[in-house]
Amino acid sequence: MGFNERNDKWFYGSYGGLRKQDPWGRFLSNHLEYRYFINGRGGDGLTLSKSLSIEQRNELKNYWSFGAELKMQFAAYNDEDVFRDERAWVYQSETEGYGILWFQTDKRKKLILRPYLGYGQGEYRPWGYRAGLNLRFRPLNNINLMIKGVSGLGTKSMEWVGIEEDSIGTNIIYAESAALMNDIQVRFNWTLPQILHLKHFFSRLC
Repeated sequence: MGFNERNDKWFYGSYGGLRKQDPWGRFLSNHLEYRYFINGRGGDGLTLSKSLSIEQRNELKNYWSFGAELKMQFAAYNDEDVFRDERAWVYQSETEGYGILWFQTDKRKKLILRPYLGYGQGEYRPWGYRAGLNLRFRPLNNINLMIKGVSGLGTKSMEWVGIEEDSIGTNIIYAESAALMNDIQVRFNWTLPQILHLKHFFSRLC
């Protein structure tokens, strides 16, 4: 089940991958996947989004793992601001890319760490980054503590500001933007068999 976020849209998607699960060399398994999606609006057939994602994961014989992912958004058209004000522009979006590298410690251990680092840039917008650490601690089978922390810089070359009118005419205003983001999430699960299940969640975004 699902829902459409708006009416009169078309969508195309393709997904595939390769998987090797027979151990070889230092590896237990290897995975390579791709996802390609296009969507647009009906009527004029305007393409609103074209994205490609390629992900590669590897698990070693010591149960550590590592991988990388590349995400591309190709030039299309953006009409989201028309829903703010019908006088806004339908503008051509830029081609932009984002890459991420990560590794994870032994998944059999009570403490599992997964740091990652990502970098992105577009044709016109400045570079941005995202760095984070996921931590999972299982002192007992029925106790699970998860902490996720992330810090990043997000940038845009076309950020909606507003529309102003003067004696000369109507001014549609866009600007470059940059936003720093820091977020931490804490989840704690404690299961008492056949009696009680406790789950606590905390999140802070700044």
